[in-house]
Amino acid sequence: MRAVTYGEPKMQVTETLNEGLKRAYQMMLTAQQLDEKVNAKLAEAQPEIEMKGFRKGKVPMPLLKSSSASAFLAKRCRKLSTKR
Repeated sequence: MRAVTYGEPKMQVTETLNEGLKRAYQMMLTAQQLDEKVNAKLAEAQPEIEMKGFRKGKVPMPLLKSSSASAFLAKRCRKLSTKR
């Protein structure tokens, strides 16, 4: 096993399996770092989001977090896990 820390945000990657062509990795990232990235993506997307009862781009951030944060979080996790 070996631990590698690289890039932004700092992510600890540990190789847990190395047999022939098989590889397995464990990745550690703090919740605060992930939350910062999700909040940044939500703020970036906020002007384009339309929701019933609000004008385009005027949806409050807490409402966006409750309705869309899980999708942004999943997308960000996928993106970070494939980052090399």
